[in-house]
Amino acid sequence: MRTILTLLRMELLRLSRTSQTYTYVILPALLMLPTAVFVGLVVISLESTRTVAMPDPLADDLPLAGSWSDALRDALEDAGLRVVDTPDPDAAWQAGEVDAAILSARAGDGLDRSHPQLELASQDAIELTIEAVDPDLQDRVSDAVHAAGQTVLAEWVIAAGGEPQRDLVVAQTTLLDFPHPPPFSRQRAAWAYVVFVLGMVGFFFCSLTGVADRNEGVTETLLAAPVRAASLITARLGAVLVLQFIVCLLLAANVVLLARGMGRTLPLPPLAPGMLISLLGGTTLCD
Repeated sequence: MRTILTLLRMELLRLSRTSQTYTYVILPALLMLPTAVFVGLVVISLESTRTVAMPDPLADDLPLAGSWSDALRDALEDAGLRVVDTPDPDAAWQAGEVDAAILSARAGDGLDRSHPQLELASQDAIELTIEAVDPDLQDRVSDAVHAAGQTVLAEWVIAAGGEPQRDLVVAQTTLLDFPHPPPFSRQRAAWAYVVFVLGMVGFFFCSLTGVADRNEGVTETLLAAPVRAASLITARLGAVLVLQFIVCLLLAANVVLLARGMGRTLPLPPLAPGMLISLLGGTTLCD
């Protein structure tokens, strides 16, 4: 045991004096997440607000066209989009002045109207035609349209003397859990990648010290010394494990700071000592 402790001290001293330890392990673990957050904030700040052209006025033959127009404008602004009122949204779209456009709005059949051919009837009371530069923006505009529709529908119910919380529930859906859990959850996959990265630290330094020993002639000295090979390997793995534990603490501290900086909106489980122990155990197994 005294031999292993002596060798462990030697390996830790070598790691502390190796520049690659700080260049490739400590600094990336310490600065990776803050740098990523900084870059993300810069990209978000440089991204211009998307614009949406909206007919002005909205189709006059729509029921409660004024309420529809106000609700749609509020929903688009809530989605982070800037509304541009124009009498000809198609011209603004064709000229590239806006990122998306609501080209037209017309009254649909609705649930309370009759249609001569039932199979051609639509359930929507109002139908909009939308153009956008990319699918993501189109989905954002579509979500805003649906949100505006829910707002107008709630106003209709209130105007009729009803309560939206009660009278808008036309059906109730119950989601049943799958009887068997998924074979590999995302959280387990994330932990597996963390353990993999930490294992790469051990692989890199275990290989680095072996090659350095051979190049510097230390291997021959160790072979001639009264030291068992098992003791040397145990001390070397123990020293690398200490380095990996420091990386674990730095990564965990970065994740905690990131979660607090984002208002704790990240779906992260509470940090517990058992997590660090499990990470260290999985890394030890990889080593």
